[in-house]
Amino acid sequence: VDDGEPLPLHRLLPDHRVHPGRCGGEVAMHDFTFHAPDSLSGALELLAEHDGDAKLLAGGTSLTTLLKQSLIAPDHIVSLHRVPGLDSIEASDGELRIGGLTTQRDMET
Repeated sequence: VDDGEPLPLHRLLPDHRVHPGRCGGEVAMHDFTFHAPDSLSGALELLAEHDGDAKLLAGGTSLTTLLKQSLIAPDHIVSLHRVPGLDSIEASDGELRIGGLTTQRDMET
């Protein structure tokens, strides 16, 4: 319904469908270096080394969407999939700790 009020457009994402080469074609993403450390200390070292230029990859859905829409363009992606212990659920002393790689299915069971 048009009530004559202006619409704020500052939070709208660009419509990539109107740009040539984007409609149904390949999605161009920013080049990045992929890291797959096998320890928590290795992951933390990579984050410190690439201060501000690295993003963590856990599940991947959100990060992939942001990359494809060019909303982020990190130079480094640090995967947590090989880091042991991040897929656990622990309860002790009235606290619940859920690891970053814990799946929704793990939490249901």
